[in-house]
Amino acid sequence: MTFSFLKFQAAVQRNWGPRIVLRPLLVADCWPYMETMQHPDIAVAMLKPWPATIDEFVENRRPELEYVQNEKGCALSIVLRDTGQWVGSCKLLQPVDRPDTSWLERGLILAPAFWGVGLGVEAYSLMHQALFTFDDVRGTRGYSRDSNARVKAMLAKAGCEFEGVVPYPRSPDFLLEQWSYSREAHARATAAGRIRVNPLKEVDSHGLGQ
Repeated sequence: MTFSFLKFQAAVQRNWGPRIVLRPLLVADCWPYMETMQHPDIAVAMLKPWPATIDEFVENRRPELEYVQNEKGCALSIVLRDTGQWVGSCKLLQPVDRPDTSWLERGLILAPAFWGVGLGVEAYSLMHQALFTFDDVRGTRGYSRDSNARVKAMLAKAGCEFEGVVPYPRSPDFLLEQWSYSREAHARATAAGRIRVNPLKEVDSHGLGQ
């Protein structure tokens, strides 16, 4: 099956992890999202200042909607299966430095209250399990500041491989660490029993696993 962002969003909602599911980002998610982005440890890692008001923040999310409309990416919310509570967001984008989608750019943010309990690894498992159902996807790449030890530890635990320090393609003035996750890495993790993903019998638009 050939990859498209719309088909990926459908595929990723048909799986659930032990504690979370992924669903499309909603406008209502902007409130907890904004509170998360204002946390000092997150704000210092950002490449640009974040909006101070909710109206500015909602406006700032419009490019993510345009990614979906133009088939250049998608934004997903990470929610708890038992309550539907928003706990973070992840995104998948077509790289700016290549026209194809064989390697995709990924990103992830978690609310501070949910740091250190493995939800980032679980979210990446769900994302990649859906991604590698598409025959033309080879892997994903993400970026981190060298000083962000917490994120780097999560990426390593998720099975991502450090590739070096590179200019960030969307803002080349910034040098960031690049971490990749390949189809082969996912196959090894699956064989080792580290991928715990289960299919949903039905897609629940509210993000509650059934």
